[in-house]
Parts: sequence; structure tokens; C-alpha cells
Amino acid sequence: MKMMKKSILLGMIFISTLSFSNSQTEADRLEASFYNEIKTSSKPKIASGYKEALYGTEANFVYNDTSMYTVYCRVNYLTSIFLSPDEELIGTSGGDTTRWSRKETITGSEEGQRVLILVKPHTIGIKTNIVISTNKRTYQIQLISDKSLYNPIVKWSYPITEELNRKYKAAREEATTVLPTNLNYNYSLSNNKYDFTPLQVFDDGKKTYIVFRENMQEMPVFYILEGKKELMITNNRQKKNVLIIDRMFDKAELRLGDKKVRITKK
Repeated sequence: MKMMKKSILLGMIFISTLSFSNSQTEADRLEASFYNEIKTSSKPKIASGYKEALYGTEANFVYNDTSMYTVYCRVNYLTSIFLSPDEELIGTSGGDTTRWSRKETITGSEEGQRVLILVKPHTIGIKTNIVISTNKRTYQIQLISDKSLYNPIVKWSYPITEELNRKYKAAREEATTVLPTNLNYNYSLSNNKYDFTPLQVFDDGKKTYIVFRENMQEMPVFYILEGKKELMITNNRQKKNVLIIDRMFDKAELRLGDKKVRITKK
């Protein structure tokens, strides 16, 4: 009974240390830093759809919140400006509202519904700008009415946001709440005479966690024992004094020099 209470206590301490059960998890903190990173400005630049306009093809820009985008339009033709499916339009403002027409609408796509802004010049050789504000971004666009240059469609890619979303998703998955009642502590150790002998070993049904002393000098190498003698290195990572194995196992070994501790699932 004392051993069971100790196991549960160690598991709860471990979970608290990794912020698994905190009201503000590690992923919650990462969310704020990730999305603040999106707002970090780089050097302003002007991105132009000129090359695409030569052939009358779609202009694809890489979004940057400090950039201005030059788009070429033609009289009697519409230019369709597509926003990201995850954006809600707050409003648009145009410099020349007399010689340019502008309309906002919603359209469907494979990625879901998205805002579509249609612009059209009434005269050749004029310029203006529009500012598009959404719940996530601001677009600064310069419109040029030309006799032959034409961008029929304008879209953006968002590599920074996509990368941060990927990191955020990984952090959320890593910080998934683990309840003590879901943990399995049925592991035995071959000895406890070394400094690197674990304090506790348990799994949550998917991953295995090996808890070491906080003042341990050197982390041992982890191997899974396959068959009778074959040792296999597998994916693992260290968080403070905890080694996280991305799978479960029946037998494994921790080795440091010629010293070893075998871990066996009961």
C-alpha cells in the first residue's frame, strides 16, 4: 500500500512538473508566444504581381504584415482577391472609390468558406490602394489599372503561421492531460545501486516515463530489449529529470559505461 501511494505521488509530481494538469499548461503558454511571434515585423518590402500579370495568371504572395502588394487590374475585368479560410473580414477601405469598384462576398472552396474581394477599374492608367482588415491580418494593396497587365486572381500563403500552428499542435498533443488513475506503474528494476537508477517507471497506455533523481550527473543511454539479446535505440526525449519514451515495451535497459539497470514490465 505504501509503495502504491508513493507511485501515485511520484506520478502526480511528474505530471505537475511537466504542466500536464495545470490550469495553464505548457501548451497554453506556448500558444501565446507562438502567436505573438507571428506579429513580429521584419523589413518592409513591396511584393509585385508583375511577372504573373505579363501572362495574365494568378498572383501568389507570401504574407508578411509589413509588406505592400502590387496588383495589376484591367478595365472591364474583375480581379478576385482571396483571403485565408480562417479569416473573418472586418472591413475594407479604398483610396479612389469613384474610379474603382469594390465588392466583398463569401465563396466556398475545398478549404472551406473564405472572403472574396472583387475589384475593377473604370479607367486605364490609374492607381489607388486598398486596406483590408480581418480578425487576423491587415493587407496593404496597391492597385494599378493597366492596358495589358492583369492579375485575375490574388492569393497568399502563410508559411510562418503554418509552421507555428504545427508547433502549437505538437505542444498541445504533448501537454494532453494525463490522470493518475490512467497510469500503469507495474515495472520492476534489476537493481537500485547506481546513481542513474530510476525513481519510478510508468506508462499512460501510449508512452513510457522514466523518472530520475533531479541531481543526477549524467543521463544513461536507453535501449529496448528485443528478443533475448538485441538492444534497440528508440525515440525518446528528456524533460528535466524525466525521460519520455514514445512507445511501450516489455523489457529495456539503461546503460552508462559498463553499468546497467534493466527495466521489466510485470
